[in-house]
Amino acid sequence: MWLKNKENCWPRSAAAVDEEEVSQEKKKTVVAALVSCEEETIFEEFLKFSDYHKILRVLAYVRRFVSNVRSRKSKRSAGEQFETMAVDVHLEEMESAEQAIIKHVQKTTFGGICHPNLEKLRKYEDANGMIRIQTKLYLTEKNEEFTCPLVL
Repeated sequence: MWLKNKENCWPRSAAAVDEEEVSQEKKKTVVAALVSCEEETIFEEFLKFSDYHKILRVLAYVRRFVSNVRSRKSKRSAGEQFETMAVDVHLEEMESAEQAIIKHVQKTTFGGICHPNLEKLRKYEDANGMIRIQTKLYLTEKNEEFTCPLVL
């Protein structure tokens, strides 16, 4: 009610400030940021791209960025400081991004190795956790990508 009156009618009091307590409170600066992004929403964003190689490159950059943010500055991979993100994507990063896409597609399509559409096939999970099919050529000297193709 007293705020409705003129300022000279307001109550006045001398504020007692404890400088030591103020300086202690100033030192208690806590900065915390939590960004939670589910894997599903990340892959939904890639529906905007029509070029598979562009999706791979973008995912490789995103994975590099996440890796750099989680690691100490001295342990970041070559040339990937925040101001020099224009460094080209390395082959290992592209392969890792491609494996992540394949795993996501397999997970959303089949949900696992026991899917009914896969039960008549000779399937297995490779060392990278991706579902492959054993063909009749698996005993040949060819590479695994040829003799045991990925399930998509």
